Amino acid sequence: MHNNEIYVGLDIGTAMIKVIVVETQASQVNVIGVGNVPSQGVKRGVIVDINETAAAIKAAVAQAATKANIQIDEVVAGIPANQLKIEQIQGMTAIVNDTKRISYDDVREVARQALISNLPPEREIIDVLPSEFIVDGFDGISDPYDMVGVRLEMRGIAFTGPKTITHNVRMAVERAGLKLREFVVTPLAVGRTALNDGEQDFGTILIDMGAGQTTAAVIHDHQLKFITVDQEGGEYITRDISTVLNTTYEYADKAKRDYGCADSTLTSEQNEFLIESVGQREPIRVSEKYLSEIIEARVDQIFSNLFKQLQPTGALEMPGGIVLTGGSSLLGGVPELLQQMFGMNVRIEIPSQIGIRHPSYMAGFAIARYAAAQTQTERVVKEVIFGNQLTTAQQDEPVLEKEKKHGFFTSNFGNEEKYQASTKMVDEQAMEENDFQHEPQKNVKDKVKNFIANFFD
Repeated sequence: MHNNEIYVGLDIGTAMIKVIVVETQASQVNVIGVGNVPSQGVKRGVIVDINETAAAIKAAVAQAATKANIQIDEVVAGIPANQLKIEQIQGMTAIVNDTKRISYDDVREVARQALISNLPPEREIIDVLPSEFIVDGFDGISDPYDMVGVRLEMRGIAFTGPKTITHNVRMAVERAGLKLREFVVTPLAVGRTALNDGEQDFGTILIDMGAGQTTAAVIHDHQLKFITVDQEGGEYITRDISTVLNTTYEYADKAKRDYGCADSTLTSEQNEFLIESVGQREPIRVSEKYLSEIIEARVDQIFSNLFKQLQPTGALEMPGGIVLTGGSSLLGGVPELLQQMFGMNVRIEIPSQIGIRHPSYMAGFAIARYAAAQTQTERVVKEVIFGNQLTTAQQDEPVLEKEKKHGFFTSNFGNEEKYQASTKMVDEQAMEENDFQHEPQKNVKDKVKNFIANFFD
């Protein structure tokens, strides 16, 4: 984590757009500004009107900038889990400098090689996480920088999503007059923030109940292993109340917040409240139990759908239980109903920072904190897919020019035969190293670069 840096997390939600400004000081992350405005042009977590969303983003950023007393020029944007895919990747490169010391340029190169292949035109790489580096056969290395070796390999995870989603987010940010620093996979960021070390290690289900959708993510061995989305959330509960009680959306939402409970066994018929009903001159009386039964039907459906998706993965046997977050998670009775259905321990995670102590702020805070907490090596790897220089690491040539040269924007994964063959041939190249060490260093580099370029053509 870098000292005295500022990161701005952008959470584009169905109900609200939130902007969280954090400042890093040593190992601490402090919230210094918050923006929160009603969302426009967003349905089920996906932008459907770029101009409306851009206006809302601009307003939320202005709020946060005023409170933080800074000027905000760039943001880190969260990407929802809709149609997200998790891919295993691996790559290899030869170390060709005189000293054989691994530089960040070598890290960039091995990341490029891990992404070489053809990505479907409708999908885009959102993030890449190195799981481990291997130097001359020695594995389990988290940071190979400044080590000595002949061959560098990287194994990792790539997250890809629909270009429609990423394009719309990018355009909305730009039309709001801002620069997009990078994308962050929201469930990944929330998992790293909301779960403690043991929960991430032994395995936990993270459920984010938003307004437009509910996301379940499986975190195990500190990695995002599985993710599923149910296209229902708090808004659907409110609409059910509005329809059944024949009242406006505003009255339905107020009734949900003031009297709602997702577990009807926790309510009573004797407790009643008044609510305005369309076509009625006088407010009607509704029991809390009746309201709870309306809410429970929808919440039960959401959790049942998630249960069906999670059961085949073995996640229901993980010791970490379930961690709830998101704005709808505070609805009374949700933890009890979830625990009853899944048979697992359930807890709600709320940010502890002053000014954002509500689960609806978890995603925005997690996005900013995730960006701030990335290691130097993780940032170098991410530069390969995003183009921006996210670190102060020295470069031999501009990152964007390297990206264009190597063509990584048309990437895909899983070409095992090429990877194995290239590994073998680079080993042979290293064994023959003594045959051309007397040549000028420029020729040595040219030989290796030409070999790799020709092989992957």
